[in-house]
Amino acid sequence: MPPLRDRVEDIPLLADSFLKRLQVKSGKAIQGIAKETLDLLMAYDWPGNVRELRSAFEYAFVSCQAATIQPEHLPPHMARPAPAPPPAAEAPPSLEAVKKQRLLQALKTAGGNQSAAARLLGISRTSVWHQIKRFGIDQLTETKF
Repeated sequence: MPPLRDRVEDIPLLADSFLKRLQVKSGKAIQGIAKETLDLLMAYDWPGNVRELRSAFEYAFVSCQAATIQPEHLPPHMARPAPAPPPAAEAPPSLEAVKKQRLLQALKTAGGNQSAAARLLGISRTSVWHQIKRFGIDQLTETKF
C-alpha cells in the first residue's frame, strides 16, 4: 500500500472515520472538522503514515472543547506551517579565485610592473609570472593600466 502522502485524496475519508470512532469512544460532542484543519491535514507530509493521522485525531479530541476540530487542536508540529528553507547562501569564492583577484589588484596598483606587484604581494617576481600564466591573465586587457 502506498504511503499516505501519496494518497492525499484518502485523508478526508480517513479523517471522517477517525472522527466517528472517537466520537463513539469518547462521548464528546465534536461534530466535525473545520475546512482549514482538513486543508492542513492534506498539506502535511505524513512521515508517520496513517498511524500518525490517527494519533493526530486522538490529540485533537483531547485538546478540542469546541464543536469542530480547528487547526489549533492538532499537534503543534502540524498546526504550524513548515518553516521555509533558508535562502541558499552564496558560496564563498575559491582560494584560486581570491589569489587571482589579489594578483590582478596588485598588478593594477603596480601599473603592470610584475616586480612591483611581487613586492606588494610579498612573493617573488617569478611567482607572479607563474601565477599570470596559471590564471591565464592577459595583462593588457585584464588589468586596464
